[in-house]
Order: sequence, then C-alpha cells, then structure tokens
Amino acid sequence: GHLSRSSLEENRTGKSLAKGEPFATIGRVEENGRWEPHLHYQLSWIDPGQPDMPGVVSEDELPEALQTYPDPRIVLGKVY
Repeated sequence: GHLSRSSLEENRTGKSLAKGEPFATIGRVEENGRWEPHLHYQLSWIDPGQPDMPGVVSEDELPEALQTYPDPRIVLGKVY
C-alpha cells in the first residue's frame, strides 16, 4: 500500500523479482491516502477484492485477523 500508481502499472501478478530489485516507488501524499511516505507491506491468504486491507486490528480481533492476514515477518524476517 501507499505506492505510486505509475510504478505499479509496470508490475503484474506472478512477476519474478531478483533479490534487491526495486519494484515500486512510494506514492506522493496526494495519491496514497494523505499518509506520509512509508511502505505498508501486508500479506493475505485470500484475495481481498480491493487494495484496502485492515492495517490495524484490536487485540481481541488479532487471532482471527492472523488467519487471513499473516504476520509479514514470515517473509521479511525480523524487521523491528
């Protein structure tokens, strides 16, 4: 999320990337929901149908949310 639309147009589902290869750029504030530039990396076991997955859930909702949206550290490793 929060990426520039123009950089996403160059990608497609299933595209392979080499380690360290850039695949997108952070979108301007005006095109990324008025957020300051940052990368929102989120995984989903199901197709959410739209690019607007929940980034934050309550502690009570966390076990259920992890069934659909796994912790991205399984791919990224320890990031914090």
